[in-house]
Amino acid sequence: MATNTVQVTTYNLSNVGSLIDTANQAGGSSVSGISFGLQNPDPYVQQALGVAAKQALAHAGAIAGGLGAKAGAVVSAEEGTTYTPVVASTSPVAVSTPVVAGTVRVTPASR
Repeated sequence: MATNTVQVTTYNLSNVGSLIDTANQAGGSSVSGISFGLQNPDPYVQQALGVAAKQALAHAGAIAGGLGAKAGAVVSAEEGTTYTPVVASTSPVAVSTPVVAGTVRVTPASR
């Protein structure tokens, strides 16, 4: 069995259904790994990391206080990332594949 993989990036969400249809009409038997994201996530990632660092310090202080101690200076910090893609799988159909655009809103976390 042979497989070919094609990756397509579009910034026009109204084209997504048509792109899926085109892939299927061109002989694609499996369309998967569809994901949506921000064009420039860096400012939001930086903001989130700042909030996460403050929360980590507060949590460390609470843990230390619960143990009857005080939190000291930060010795180590590590960034971890998890990625959970939105996956969709389709099979060839005669009608256009509907994809409804929604709204992405990025708001700062409040604590």
